[in-house]
Amino acid sequence: MIRSKKLAFVSFLAVFLLGMVLGVVLERFVFSADYHGRRRHGPSEYLFNKFSKELALDEEQKNQLEKLLKEIGDKHRRIRDANKQQYAKIRSEFDASFRQVLTHDQLEKYERLVQEFEAARKRYRQKHERHK
Repeated sequence: MIRSKKLAFVSFLAVFLLGMVLGVVLERFVFSADYHGRRRHGPSEYLFNKFSKELALDEEQKNQLEKLLKEIGDKHRRIRDANKQQYAKIRSEFDASFRQVLTHDQLEKYERLVQEFEAARKRYRQKHERHK
């Protein structure tokens, strides 16, 4: 019984830490509008301006590039949204399983910790949404 509690706790920590690290990495290097000087413009506008200028695109090429960037942006948003749902499902499954391992006192403390984590996650999202 103790071994399974330890395994559940270690699994929780691994999933939590992996989620945090992956979230930070994805936010900072993949989804962030602040990355690579794209502070005021999205990645599509940055790429459009950079390619148009550096490659000396004509108007037809610019129109095609704009269309392609919109299409890929839509695909990226769908993938990002799908991943959010998958992460939420994984967190929910873990939460349900981990709650079964805890004593009543531990469960009360765990619920407070989860509320703290969720509040921190919400603050983080709000902070980074302002910068997009």
